[in-house]
Amino acid sequence: MAKVLFLIYSKEMLESAITIALNSFKNKRYEDVKVIFLGNSVRNLISLDEESSVNLEELSKVGVVDSACFYSADKAGVKDDILDKGITLAPVGERIAKYVNSGYVVITF
Repeated sequence: MAKVLFLIYSKEMLESAITIALNSFKNKRYEDVKVIFLGNSVRNLISLDEESSVNLEELSKVGVVDSACFYSADKAGVKDDILDKGITLAPVGERIAKYVNSGYVVITF
């Protein structure tokens, strides 16, 4: 079974990707599931619809959400908002390398 990293950067796919990640985790489709947000998705984490917001909270609570890009959050002026959601801000390049070097398959949205 594969380990996957959902790398979410598209604002258009953000809500769908959150749902897919949650369903993948719940249905044990992979050995492990992790999520990292970067780019436009970071800015849009603060304006999710209600269902996606609940799904994101659940992903965070079970440890699936690894982090959001510190640079993207800083550039968009939403650092505090992201931290208030309980999402860690981190240098995404380092986080991606950690997972790739640990054998995770990267799925991008």
